[in-house]
Amino acid sequence: MSLGSWCLSCMLLACLSLAIGRSPSPDLSSGSPSQLKSLWDREDNKKFVHLEKSEVFKQIYSIRSKRKAQSGLPVIHGDYPFDDINRYAKIYYSGDNSPVIMVLTYSLNNNIVLSSNLYRSVNYGQSFDLINTRLDSHELKLSKDVHVGNTNVVFADATSPKIFYSTDEGSTWQSQTFSISTIDGRSLIWNTRHDQWALAHDSTNSILYLTKDLGKNWISLSQNVDLPSDYQWGNPDYYESGSVFYNTYDPADKQQGNYTVGLYVQTPPYNNPTEVDPNLGRHDAFVMVGPYIFVQKTVNDVASLYTSYNKGTFKKAMIPAEIPHQAYYVTHIDELQALVIVEDKRRQYNLYLSGKEGVYFSLSVPDLIFPDLEVIQGVNGTLIANQYVRADPSQLADTKRTLITLDNGGNWELVTPPDRYQNSTTVNCNPPECSLHLHMSTTEYSRLGVFSLDSAPGLIIAHGTIGNQLSDDPDLYLSRDGGVTWEQTLVGSWGVNVADHGGLIVAARDYHQQSSTDIMYTCNEGQSWQDFTFSSQPMTVFGVITEPGEYTTTVSLYGVKTSVSPRVWDVVTVNFTASFERTCIATDFYIWQPWDDRTDTDCILGADVSIERRLPNTCCLIGTGYVRTVLVTTCACTEEDYDCDYGFKHSDGFVGPCIRDHDFTLDDPCLNDNVVTYMKSTGYRKIPGDICEKGVEDTFKKQSFSCCASTGQPTALPVPQAAGQSTAALGALFALTLFGALILIAVIVVLVMKHSSLRRRYLQLMTAGETMGGGGIISFVPSTESDNSTLLQHDNDDEDDEPLKL
Repeated sequence: MSLGSWCLSCMLLACLSLAIGRSPSPDLSSGSPSQLKSLWDREDNKKFVHLEKSEVFKQIYSIRSKRKAQSGLPVIHGDYPFDDINRYAKIYYSGDNSPVIMVLTYSLNNNIVLSSNLYRSVNYGQSFDLINTRLDSHELKLSKDVHVGNTNVVFADATSPKIFYSTDEGSTWQSQTFSISTIDGRSLIWNTRHDQWALAHDSTNSILYLTKDLGKNWISLSQNVDLPSDYQWGNPDYYESGSVFYNTYDPADKQQGNYTVGLYVQTPPYNNPTEVDPNLGRHDAFVMVGPYIFVQKTVNDVASLYTSYNKGTFKKAMIPAEIPHQAYYVTHIDELQALVIVEDKRRQYNLYLSGKEGVYFSLSVPDLIFPDLEVIQGVNGTLIANQYVRADPSQLADTKRTLITLDNGGNWELVTPPDRYQNSTTVNCNPPECSLHLHMSTTEYSRLGVFSLDSAPGLIIAHGTIGNQLSDDPDLYLSRDGGVTWEQTLVGSWGVNVADHGGLIVAARDYHQQSSTDIMYTCNEGQSWQDFTFSSQPMTVFGVITEPGEYTTTVSLYGVKTSVSPRVWDVVTVNFTASFERTCIATDFYIWQPWDDRTDTDCILGADVSIERRLPNTCCLIGTGYVRTVLVTTCACTEEDYDCDYGFKHSDGFVGPCIRDHDFTLDDPCLNDNVVTYMKSTGYRKIPGDICEKGVEDTFKKQSFSCCASTGQPTALPVPQAAGQSTAALGALFALTLFGALILIAVIVVLVMKHSSLRRRYLQLMTAGETMGGGGIISFVPSTESDNSTLLQHDNDDEDDEPLKL
């Protein structure tokens, strides 16, 4: 197992097996069981039920072929008090199907580790051993940043140039003191392909080092490297394995108090640095994500973004904006597009979406509440965002509201409220005056966020309120169809996690409510909930945690028992296997197709997707060996697959035909003497990531033009038209917002312009991850260098502690 598979973000889509075809979508509804078996090729004689769109959950209850069996109660496998008062607890899971869990507790003051303890369990958290003395006989002060391989674990000492490492999942430990005493162990960035390779920074002498043997020997890569954010391993999927990218400064510029940097790369055997792009010039900072390299330049206090795609030359990003830019936040990346949040001089944030090369951007969501943007896992194209609503753009926001898109930014809508509350009373709420609003990162419920998993496609859980704006005192809401419809499932705020591929949901009252001895769980996607007593003493739960992947039925509850003084960390491990009626069989599954209720079609981003799911009303155990089947076929292109091209805008805000936006200048290709003919946009372009074919493609494709030598003005050449269409009628075909693409990863990478004492601006690689997962989970760590971990803390009211990020 590679190190990358340890990262939570690298588990995205692990349970999906995509078979993308280009033939018409098969008629699953009329197929016999044998025909369906040939499509899905399962190992048993499985019969699939195909249900249409919104009728799916109405029909589910009438197709069950088995009488409900008697289920048992969950079993408490362990209740372990740590006798530990450190404020933070970070939980590390070892390799796949390994019972080893390690917990690091620590306390901070001004981001300095005051004390730490390391615990290890070999039985999935039923009991733990304090293993400080296995690492060091002195007081232990470990950095929370850890490197985890399949069986390898590395912790850095937080106060000295030393690491502790284990090659047997923490059973035995060795230490390595660096031969260069000025290297900071907290600056280590580990390689995803080579477990013993790491980059490290000497901040005293501004030198970048590399080790291939866990710090025994070091290679000096470059001087004049100023910050830990100035270097990064190249992604081995796009660059030579072991390549290192880094910024260097000019010492003369630095002495003047205002300086920029140049971008260089070295590859094994690390003898000669090479400038990445000599034409790029000096800049503020860079960050690499997937096939992209983003660079920020600031001239006269105005920022600009430059992009290199797939090792190409850097190009200036064309981002239309009336107000000068101040900073950039790249929030979602795949091989087909980039989503960038732009901070302007008013400190307002707008979401833009690019084409494949990350050069041409168009506005998707203005006045975004930063960083309230969630990319939903398990279904392609669904994002949820919170937005300010201002009566006057220059004034403070009046209200906050929640928007959802099912085509990755093509169209944004208010979130549809449920018809009834949990107690069956009618919800009197009609959009646009009233809708459902969801809590994300910027409220006191920021630890909850919006919860979704690739292992449970279509299932979304969030805390929200119903009304004309986002408000406090939320309840728990659930969607089973990827955000199209919602229902109130529990009253109050809860810490939540999902297990068994979405077949089990566990909820514990979060820290906003009183401590409790009970938890709630459901095996039918929230249609009914069961109460279970997990502790004889009231406990405040800060984390509801399962092994990453969410395939097991073992859940650990981390928190503090309020009756114990002083309050110490406690973990209760519960196994829910007995709560299922039986093991799932063939007829317990059906074929679900995500659909867009606005267009009443199964085609989203040009794809008709069929996903195998367990029937919601069947309380059966799926098990760890299950692999979900997903079939994707292309659709014929319609106007819904297109949006306004760069330099064009909707005639009426975010609706209406695409017309020329004269606020932005487009280059005239005829000014180049070598250009005779060129392709000119009709004002529309296919949404990035959309895989539709034929249909209206000819109607919306670029037109060929000729440059007239006598006048210098372009002359149109004949263009083939689709049947029944004319060029003049193009603008009236459709109304939708801006770009969408297939979701492949769920990381948040933040390019933040900051000021150091020398006034240099730089970008910092940060993570925001998935912020629900339980009442006390601050963040899962999705970056490729990170560990397979979850961070918890007792409370969130100490401003002197480190920021709540990893």
